[in-house]
Amino acid sequence: MPRFKAVFFDLDGTLWDSAKSAGHAIRAVSPRIVKRIPALSVPMIAKGLEKKLHELILERGLNSQEWLDQGEWFHRLFLEHGVDDNQFAQEIATAFKAARKLTMRSFVFPGVEETLEDLERDHALGLITNGHFRNQRMTLDSLGLTRFFTHIIVSGDEGIHKPDKRIFLRALEKAGVTAQETIYVGDTPKMDIPGARQVGITVVWFYSRRKSLPPGSPNPDYTITSIPELIDIVRNRKRYDTPTDFIQLPIQ
Repeated sequence: MPRFKAVFFDLDGTLWDSAKSAGHAIRAVSPRIVKRIPALSVPMIAKGLEKKLHELILERGLNSQEWLDQGEWFHRLFLEHGVDDNQFAQEIATAFKAARKLTMRSFVFPGVEETLEDLERDHALGLITNGHFRNQRMTLDSLGLTRFFTHIIVSGDEGIHKPDKRIFLRALEKAGVTAQETIYVGDTPKMDIPGARQVGITVVWFYSRRKSLPPGSPNPDYTITSIPELIDIVRNRKRYDTPTDFIQLPIQ
């Protein structure tokens, strides 16, 4: 009898490169922005949008739908540079969303679909992700991955978000499995490791970028650098220990 019965995944940054997708969409709309605001560059737009997104999440709360208004992200950014034009901001936001949705599937990490197809034959597959349900479900659909997941746990639906251990307990309850029968895979140490470890779930850190474990962070049980490596862990064929050189890499 297999040790693990369920495998849960984080979404953004784990199953697909959401950061690169956003960068692609920003480059698509940047000529119109720079024509109107010459002081802005692509890196400045990217950094500015990230800042505005974080501001809105702090103001409205992660489980709110209000911070999803990308027109407001752009409007706030443009205001910093002396342009108060909400219509222009909404037009740019519409173009940004269209450019992103059109190419999202190309940013799924290599081997993800093949790995999910392999695991779904004899494991329950689920998702534990922060964000608003409508937005995350749209993302899954656009990526072509919805069909793999029986259990989709989104913080906006649950009223709790990672790293709170309660969202992991909720996932176990919905899947009808114990922590000892479950693996969780995520890329962000601060959000993905502590809560799952507190519950007793086996944690796999997907090391896709140069991120280090924060001081005092619990170690993952395993570290992988590509999603297909997960198959050997789930099937108990090979152990991927957490390399110390990964942990010591500086954040960039």
